[in-house]
Amino acid sequence: MKSVYKTQENCCGCMACFNVCSKNAITIHISEEGYSYPAINSELCINCGLCQKTCQFNKTIIEDAYKTVQCFALKHKDFSVICASRSAGAFTAFSDYILDNSGIVYGAKLDADFVVRHHRATNKEERDSFRESKYVQSELFGVFKSVEEDLKEGKNVLFTGTGCQCDGLRAFLNTKKISTEKLILADIVCHGVPSPKMFIEYLHWNEKKYHSAVKNFKFRDKQKYSWGEGIEKLTLANGKVKYQDYFTGSLFDFFIRPSCYNCKYTTPYRNSDITFADFWGSEKSAPEFTDYKNGCSLVLLHSDKAEKIFDSIKGSVLYKEVSVEDCLQPRLKSPREKEAFIDSYWNEYLEYGFDHIMRKYAENTVSAKKRFKKFIHRAGGKILRTLKLRK
Repeated sequence: MKSVYKTQENCCGCMACFNVCSKNAITIHISEEGYSYPAINSELCINCGLCQKTCQFNKTIIEDAYKTVQCFALKHKDFSVICASRSAGAFTAFSDYILDNSGIVYGAKLDADFVVRHHRATNKEERDSFRESKYVQSELFGVFKSVEEDLKEGKNVLFTGTGCQCDGLRAFLNTKKISTEKLILADIVCHGVPSPKMFIEYLHWNEKKYHSAVKNFKFRDKQKYSWGEGIEKLTLANGKVKYQDYFTGSLFDFFIRPSCYNCKYTTPYRNSDITFADFWGSEKSAPEFTDYKNGCSLVLLHSDKAEKIFDSIKGSVLYKEVSVEDCLQPRLKSPREKEAFIDSYWNEYLEYGFDHIMRKYAENTVSAKKRFKKFIHRAGGKILRTLKLRK
């Protein structure tokens, strides 16, 4: 076996090389940390070079056609859509257009076995399962070839994913010489993709802690907590519901795929048609759209195709154009920085297991945060009482 990539930092796991190989010479292996990596079977490989040609992660540049961008604060007019969405319903508005025109929507959902996978939706009920955030790298087995078949049949297709997944699909289709005229690529402002294996480990840890199987999981719950708080919701088989922020909070930085520190897509200028994001900082340029309870969407349009769809959906949304400078959040400026302790963390996990990591890094961190918040709350109360006495 040989690798398609040089180091793990050079492979984003987009599956483009795996899908483009006509000889099935590439297999996917899972690392000890739980990330997927391609490997070439030398006995089957004919040295055609398509896998290297198709790999975009280490040679991607933003094409001239995508070096312009229009930015919008956006909310769906249907409040029930906002409540069902992670931010304010931008994905629903755009995907409604595709489905209403007999198109296909591809997106990621958390399956019953707690694996995040990309699926194909032909109606709005299927599409609705793609809503909300999933902080795990999704499986893409069979999806690129399914998109290829839909495009060959002349269908309109909306594919949503991370920047590297969208660019991988684009490169796969270009290598196969498939027309992308009816394809809309919609990526997200991604903060890095955590390991699927570590998510399963985390669920097992919760099951031991609460003495019950996990029945359902939401990475960020917006019903009880606000859009900006990022609190996860665990529903247990015994009927209990737990709210916490271990995986989406203190553990998130530990689990990021190595290539995410080398991401080429942390810019407002993308090789996609549309970019969706939470509009953090909307209070500066769009205060009338700011709603810390229910959220605000940020939409970036990169192509003529995206602008045409946006013109068609304006009746279902509220929107305000903003400047690029007003919507630049950290992951639209640069990749995450790798903390010095990350390698030590992984070494400890491999030697001592997940329970050790939770005790040492997560639980203590969360306890410290809670103590700090309580201190601030009490201190703030004392300051207010002092001010009242002085009045």
